[in-house]
Amino acid sequence: SLLACRVIPFNKNPGLRPFVVGEILRRIIGKAVISVNGDSITKRVGSLQVCAGQEAGCEAAVHAMRDIFNEQDTQAILLVDAANAFNSVNRKLFLKNIKIVCPEISTFVSNCYSLPSRLFVIGGVEIISSEGTTQGDPIAMAVYATAIIPLILMVLEITDKLPNSITKCEAYADDISAGGTLVNLLEWWNTICKLGPFFGYYPEESKSWLVVKPEFEEIANIIFENSKIKITSEGKKHLGAAVGSESFKKEYVSKKLEKLISEIRILVQIARVEPQAAYSAFVAGFRHKLTYLMRTIPNISSLLTKLDDIVQQEFIPAITGGNLINDKERKLLSLPVKYGGLALPIFAEISDTEYSNSKLISQHLCDNIKRQH
Repeated sequence: SLLACRVIPFNKNPGLRPFVVGEILRRIIGKAVISVNGDSITKRVGSLQVCAGQEAGCEAAVHAMRDIFNEQDTQAILLVDAANAFNSVNRKLFLKNIKIVCPEISTFVSNCYSLPSRLFVIGGVEIISSEGTTQGDPIAMAVYATAIIPLILMVLEITDKLPNSITKCEAYADDISAGGTLVNLLEWWNTICKLGPFFGYYPEESKSWLVVKPEFEEIANIIFENSKIKITSEGKKHLGAAVGSESFKKEYVSKKLEKLISEIRILVQIARVEPQAAYSAFVAGFRHKLTYLMRTIPNISSLLTKLDDIVQQEFIPAITGGNLINDKERKLLSLPVKYGGLALPIFAEISDTEYSNSKLISQHLCDNIKRQH
């Protein structure tokens, strides 16, 4: 009963992905295990698999693949898409591998996954989970990272023996990518297709992309002519960011900004009647999407001007009662609540030097309030 879960189906458009809601006690135990052993897990999987607790791992994967693509010796990068990877990973194999890769958590993982779990769907349907990791489980990402790292190491070991091999690889969960010469990438792809199914990793040709530099596009079509892998010289979305040419990057960011602008305008409407709810949605949700975009795609500040103007001239006045604010007041509002919610009028007394230390600001405001009392 501890391992039983409620299943919620998510529409992947196309396809369906089951996401489970586990018992609270199991989630607490799982988070405790990760909290205690997080450093060991991160150390064991290293820098090849960056979903196992590495700080800003997803951003690191994006920047790593962009740097690999920009290297002089790189002809192309291959972005692999796997079929339902989390639910397909070979459970018996990862239970055996985890005892070697990360023995610190092997007992707990064995207790959770050695026997099938009961999954309940609304309507009275019951599913038995006997393969893969349970999405929604706090340890699922760490378990998947340790389960798939032997596959990545084996593929690299084989491809490194090729003549003039410069293939470089990185992975974030089931999104495995590699960069190098076209010939070596084809061998890398064939190797991962051959070994992947033993681990429960099934690459999908039709959903995988080869992003090639323009001067190598013609030869790429010849080398990969027997493959269903899609080839482009423009660029491709990778982990929520863009990899490829500058023109593709600008096009991708422009489309993202159109969506963000429509979302911020909705928040403006909400802020006129529910300012606290709109503020919470902005701080806890919206700003993280914008921050990720800025951190993963460099040199896009000129494209963000329109969005910034809407925040300055529409959203902030909507949550502050219709008042336009100056730059110093906006800096104060940008501080965390524990520093920024004390007194707007006395902010004018603080110099730019003092502003650089938010704790000093907080102390300054508190001292002013004490003197007033």
